[in-house]
Amino acid sequence: MPLLVLTDEQRPALERRRDTAPKPHERERAAALLKVGAGLSPAQVARAGLLRHRQRTTVYAWVRRCRQEGMAALSIRPGRGRQPAFSPGLSAAGGSQTSAPARGAAGPPPMGLRPRPLDPGHAPGDL
Repeated sequence: MPLLVLTDEQRPALERRRDTAPKPHERERAAALLKVGAGLSPAQVARAGLLRHRQRTTVYAWVRRCRQEGMAALSIRPGRGRQPAFSPGLSAAGGSQTSAPARGAAGPPPMGLRPRPLDPGHAPGDL
């Protein structure tokens, strides 16, 4: 018995997502779920059933999420991935981000590169 049993409505929906989803991760997950639903083990799908090798635990997690959430399991949940380094909404509202000057903004030159003041007793070429 397959690890994932797909209903008559889920199979065509997954095939449609595999073939036409705009995001590659959704197409990959749909393809993996279709193969697990056809009887392959998640370890086999992870090892040789996708374009890229995946950890078997990753495919098991996709199957578990599909059982719990249905088609919503194909999307990446909000809050995943790298968080933005700058958010205009936070800094304008007095958020907790530090206000560092933007690149190229005028400010003091870095230490060690400040021009030395001219000493009236020395010529510009003297050290």
